[in-house]
Amino acid sequence: MKPIAVPFSILGALALGACDETPTAPAPEAARVVAVAAAKNQGSESDLCDVLKTPEAAPAFAFPTALEGTPKSDSAGWRWINVWATWCPPCIEELPLITRFQGELASAGNAVSLELLSVDVSRDLVQKFAEAHPETKQSLRVTDPSTLEAWLVSLGLDAGATLPVHIFVDRANKVRCARTGALREADLPLLKKLLIGS
Repeated sequence: MKPIAVPFSILGALALGACDETPTAPAPEAARVVAVAAAKNQGSESDLCDVLKTPEAAPAFAFPTALEGTPKSDSAGWRWINVWATWCPPCIEELPLITRFQGELASAGNAVSLELLSVDVSRDLVQKFAEAHPETKQSLRVTDPSTLEAWLVSLGLDAGATLPVHIFVDRANKVRCARTGALREADLPLLKKLLIGS
């Protein structure tokens, strides 16, 4: 497990609190993206998604307008769009995991189409990465980064959402779940609940 960076101000407060004999207030609860790695499976899709919509309330999905590559046309089942970059360590670390998750979902009889969408500034970066990692699937690429903020907001996320971003689109082309942050092993049951239980 990687160490968590703690701001200097918090370290200073902890050091001072250790010398003080008066009781200290409990630490604030960690955000979901920080707590996901340590949390047990809580059994709800809301533990997986930052944005979770019912079919009636979900927006229609569309790729960013400035797109290089041709999206897959097989939309018989759910689609999983993974927004990533070659310079994003959590994105790279989770690629084998999400590929395996897709295989496990397929073996359970649920065809889920996985589409990678890079936000790298050049096609060469993505091609070099793919050459060094032949197991990596083909990736679409956003050619104009200035279109990303409005696109993320259209999905219900914050304009400055951090990578990786996971978008789950149902059979009716509706964005049912959007999530920022890397997936972990413990998220597979929640993915199955989202994609199989619907």
